[in-house]
Amino acid sequence: MDDPLTLYLMIASPNLRMTVMPVFSRDDPKYVDQLLDARFSKRGVVSGDVTVGLLAHGIDSWDMSCASLAASMLGGTLVRAEWQTPSASSLDELVIETELVANAVDLLLVAFVDMETFGAGASVLEEIAQGSPTKILSLRDEVYSDFSALAHLSLLKERMGSLKNGRIVISWAFGERFPPPSTVHSLLLIGSALGAEISVTAPPRFEPLKRVVRHADSLAGSVTVVTCNEMPPLDNDVSAVIALNWSSLDEFGDIERNRDIALKHRDWFFDETSLPSGTLFLTEPPIRTEMVASTRLLRSKANLTPLWLRRRAEILAAAMRGILEEPRGTDSQHF
Repeated sequence: MDDPLTLYLMIASPNLRMTVMPVFSRDDPKYVDQLLDARFSKRGVVSGDVTVGLLAHGIDSWDMSCASLAASMLGGTLVRAEWQTPSASSLDELVIETELVANAVDLLLVAFVDMETFGAGASVLEEIAQGSPTKILSLRDEVYSDFSALAHLSLLKERMGSLKNGRIVISWAFGERFPPPSTVHSLLLIGSALGAEISVTAPPRFEPLKRVVRHADSLAGSVTVVTCNEMPPLDNDVSAVIALNWSSLDEFGDIERNRDIALKHRDWFFDETSLPSGTLFLTEPPIRTEMVASTRLLRSKANLTPLWLRRRAEILAAAMRGILEEPRGTDSQHF
């Protein structure tokens, strides 16, 4: 797959030769809007028994919960499978094991997050995409986390009416996990495609991937990255803040080293005095009070985070429903 900015759906043609069909492009607002507007409803339950497989490495319990909720919303059953030795297996072996699961389900959700080598998980998913005999939907890797980003943007769009010309600040915040900046990258690309003005603020060495920033800026022409030792104050016209904790790409996979660097910036923290009046706030779990944000802010009406998991599952369910209803071998792009 040549385009790293596209989420792919693999559909087998009648002669069993694989075709690679994009479900949506992160930089195409038409398809992103279709997905955001296709929020799950009771009318979206898939008829008949549906078995959804989940084959994942490196995900957390929230990813698992989201997949379970989405399958349940569709009236289906989620079956969890695991690669036996993902870190020690060759790409060919991972593809073969994936094929075992894919042949047993109606739809396969895959995720591969490699916390030792940035980009390795994305490469694994690309290789898997070329060899699967069934419908596959990629949930996340260490470079992109589209459904998490879509949940954030959907909640903001609902409250703001439109993301066009809205000012969204994605801010690094002090935490304890230092996950990959995958949600940051997806927010940059999808948010820019939808016309939002996006700024990323982070301490030195915690900047997002430069090629993602360049691509996002080419879509909207209004992407900025600000690095500074102290968290900058917010302008009064900021529509929303998405506060996330993420790893330094220079020290990717080294939790202790990340923690040592981050401790110098533990004052990157949001409370009720940090946000201008009317500014919305979002983060994602694990939520540690008095780290990323104060308890009072997290319990305020400005905080949309309590809706994040449900919205993420609704959007995933909408994407899954579209894939399950898509005839095999077609070239259309819709949900």
